Amino acid sequence: MEASSVRAVLFAKDQDKVAAFYSEALGMARSAGDDSHSVLERGGFELIVHQIPKDIADGLRSNSRPSDV
Repeated sequence: MEASSVRAVLFAKDQDKVAAFYSEALGMARSAGDDSHSVLERGGFELIVHQIPKDIADGLRSNSRPSDV
């Protein structure tokens, strides 16, 4: 496996849904992960999507309208 040259971390209320979005939208491949995170890679870029703990996520509110989510 080649080392990524650029990495980013994204925290999400639903890491599976967010990881699936980036995988589909940007053609990223899931190289590792578990229930708490997913590691996606493409062309030297690595995106790590972390699940926000439920007790914290439950207190967060989105600024998006429901139809935009």
